[in-house]
Amino acid sequence: MTKTILEQLMEANNFWISYRAKKHDNKLIKRFGTWTKPDTNIKGKHIHIKGNDIFVYWDHNAEPSAKGNKWRKATNPLKVEVA
Repeated sequence: MTKTILEQLMEANNFWISYRAKKHDNKLIKRFGTWTKPDTNIKGKHIHIKGNDIFVYWDHNAEPSAKGNKWRKATNPLKVEVA
C-alpha cells in the first residue's frame, strides 16, 4: 500500500490525503496538498521511522509558519484521492 500511496502523491498535481493525527486526538483528518512546493522544484519525501511511513507534503490550506512553511507530515496515511 505504501508504494501505491507514494506513487499517487508523486504523480498527482493535487491530492487529498487522509490520516489519523495524534495532534488532533487521533481523529481522522483530510488535507489538500501537493508533493512539490508550489512554484519550485522542491519535492516532498517519504521516510520510514520505527515502523511508520511518514509522508512530507505541501498543505495548501495550512497556516504558514513565520518563514512561509506549509510542509506537513502524514503518518501512515489511510487514503489518497487525486484532485
